[in-house]
Amino acid sequence: MAETLYIRVKHKRMTASQWASSQDVLLAGELGIESDTGQAKVGNGSSLYKDLPYIGKTVDLSGYAKKSDIPDTSSFITKIPAEYLTEDEAKNIYQPKGNYATKEELSDVSTGGSVDLSNYLTKNTADSTYQPKGNYLTVIPSEYVTEAELQQQLGDINTILAKVVGVV
Repeated sequence: MAETLYIRVKHKRMTASQWASSQDVLLAGELGIESDTGQAKVGNGSSLYKDLPYIGKTVDLSGYAKKSDIPDTSSFITKIPAEYLTEDEAKNIYQPKGNYATKEELSDVSTGGSVDLSNYLTKNTADSTYQPKGNYLTVIPSEYVTEAELQQQLGDINTILAKVVGVV
């Protein structure tokens, strides 16, 4: 049958300055607590307390104000001044414009006159000028060189160059 032991553990406590001047070596796993800062270190059995790292994360609060640094809270703004709109008031005024022109915008558009489109193609002109879909070239026009003809010309040039240089 297992026996239950009820124990209380007391950890070693000193102020940070006392620990700094101390020559105490904490046992492996022993906890040392700074009573004034609340920071703690765990011993490894060989290092002095001051040479051990603190457990947990250290947070740098040097850039933040302490409560005692704030002189008087009565001068803080506690409500929105009347000259500013609340979010609800702004929503009532602002109406996002849809993908359309308003009557005011259309009133500035000219309704008379004509537009010169002579520099533009019509669909019929474009279809007759350019090859319609499915009507592709089947023969290469004579003014173009095929890949085989190009390779033959290159081969002939390489042979001529070799003869001129005297490689052949």
